[in-house]
Amino acid sequence: MKFSLMTYSMVSLMRSGEMNLEDVIAFAANEGFDAIELLMVNFSRSSDEIRRMLETHRMKISCIDAFVDLAAQQEEDFLENISLSQRIIDQAVELSAPMVMLVPGFPDLIASEKDKQQALPRIISALQKITPYAQSKGIVLTIENYSALQMPFCSIAEVLTILEQVPGLRLTLDYGNMLVAGEDPLEAYEKLKEYIVNAHLKDWKVTSDQTGTRCADGRHLEPSLHGQGVINFKSLFAKMVSNNYKGYLSFEYEGDINAKEAVRLGMMHLREQLNEVIG
Repeated sequence: MKFSLMTYSMVSLMRSGEMNLEDVIAFAANEGFDAIELLMVNFSRSSDEIRRMLETHRMKISCIDAFVDLAAQQEEDFLENISLSQRIIDQAVELSAPMVMLVPGFPDLIASEKDKQQALPRIISALQKITPYAQSKGIVLTIENYSALQMPFCSIAEVLTILEQVPGLRLTLDYGNMLVAGEDPLEAYEKLKEYIVNAHLKDWKVTSDQTGTRCADGRHLEPSLHGQGVINFKSLFAKMVSNNYKGYLSFEYEGDINAKEAVRLGMMHLREQLNEVIG
């Protein structure tokens, strides 16, 4: 199995100006990652520029991530976001990225249960159009189980509802996010494994003051350094090894510790857990 660094993990340092995208790519290479998972936020950045960075540091992209509003109720916005998704797929081809992961909605735009019910058929309809386009370009399209209860792709059942209605669509499993749905991450892996082509590895800790991300079981979570939270990565790795999983394991961190230090400490834990499984 191969490790990829999500550029999202470094966003705090990128926003502060301490790092730019090329710095993140160089950091990933120096830390022994096999690839980066690129969060696409600047859709005007040229593929040539990104490709030069990758070639300089002998890195590649495991997956391109992007937020797109496929739940948009206005037809013009809906069609524009389908078109944007197709342009992202085109850029994945240009960058030799094998996968694109779309987060097909924005939490602040899906605020109520009514919004959630209206969003789901729009998202499915859009993905039914985008997935064949991705397939025609040789790109695997995925969604992820998202860490917000108001999103219609948080729980096992919600994710399956989408996957079963969109032939060819696959899943980036965010292992820790299953806690938000009040579900056991390992059980989620077992039920969804036939669709999984990528995995996000983050850790959570339970808060005692009702702050952080609200879960379906009433708990609240906040980001934790890997190995200091509640996620048992060894159990996941054991299942993946037994199932001959060939995809990437993408490191994700969104806590308050300096991102570089969090990556180094977190990867030490993850590699130790994987080594215990594979011997």
